[in-house]
Amino acid sequence: MFWVHASTLARFHETYETIAQNLSLPGLENPNIDILRLVRNWLSDERHGSWLMILDNIDDMEMFFTALVETPSAASKQGVTLSAYIPRSPKGKVVITTRIVALVNA
Repeated sequence: MFWVHASTLARFHETYETIAQNLSLPGLENPNIDILRLVRNWLSDERHGSWLMILDNIDDMEMFFTALVETPSAASKQGVTLSAYIPRSPKGKVVITTRIVALVNA
C-alpha cells in the first residue's frame, strides 16, 4: 500500500521519491531522473504485483488535473498534468480522498 500526500506538488513529489527509495527502483541514482515517471511506470507494470495507492488530500483539482508540471525528461520541456503520474495497472487500485464537497442540483 502506498499513501501519497497530494495536497501540493512538493508533497506529491516527496512521497513519490520515498516510494522510489523504498522500492529501490533502478535509475534512482541518476540526478536527472523523472521520479514521478519512474514510480508511475514501475507501478503500471503488472509484473510488479498488486498494490493500492491512496492519493490523499487532492483538494486543489486545478493543481492536479489542469495545471502543467514541467518534467526533466520531457524532450520539449512541455508540462503534463500531475494526474498523468497516477499509475494504471490491472493489478493496482487507486483511492482518491478530498475535502471538497460538490452539490449537484438535479
